[in-house]
Amino acid sequence: MRRENAAGLVFVTAAVCFKFFTGHTDYSFTMGAFRVQAPTGLVITLAAWGCLFWYYMEIICSTALGGEELPDAEVGGFFGFLWNAIVSLFAFARAMVVVLLPSAMYLAVSKKADFVWYILVHIGLFAFPMAILTFSLGRDVGIRFRLNQIFKAVTKAFWPYLVVFGLFALAWELQLRTLGYGRLLDAENLVIGLHLLANLAVQVIAIIAMRSIGLFYRHYNCHFPR
Repeated sequence: MRRENAAGLVFVTAAVCFKFFTGHTDYSFTMGAFRVQAPTGLVITLAAWGCLFWYYMEIICSTALGGEELPDAEVGGFFGFLWNAIVSLFAFARAMVVVLLPSAMYLAVSKKADFVWYILVHIGLFAFPMAILTFSLGRDVGIRFRLNQIFKAVTKAFWPYLVVFGLFALAWELQLRTLGYGRLLDAENLVIGLHLLANLAVQVIAIIAMRSIGLFYRHYNCHFPR
């Protein structure tokens, strides 16, 4: 590990560990006729994912603009930390809305989830890394909602993008399969440790995937709309 990358890796490790060990906690309680909600695990999980999403976007942007090392994790204090987490969560959510909008519109019109809807969903997911790229680079809002522009670069450099998407999909799929501490409460320490290592290993793949998205833009930006 190069010293220049240490800060970013420590940041990612801390976010994953907080999410892993506290994602299941819930201190809600009943007081008389009222139920006081205190889903600390959910809040910490969302904050951790917000931080990870923010750092993913920093990696994409830094790599796309020529950076060779992982960017520094400068969150700007507590309020900067919260702001980055919230904005990044919404950025990923908006990107998902953009790519799945055609399938949602088709479902609303056809009233059935048939083969065409299934194809549209997978086409949208295929474009998701490109949508994240446009948000990470702070592109014009109009471009983010023009799927023809998102797919233009993909069609011009399909095979390199297929590699990018493969890495992205691998990180996504592995993350869905990793367990948190809440589902391992009765397990042995060795098992818990192995699952924590698995969570961290997935982040290594995720970082590589984000770097590949940035490299795709760096090498094929001539195909992107101006």
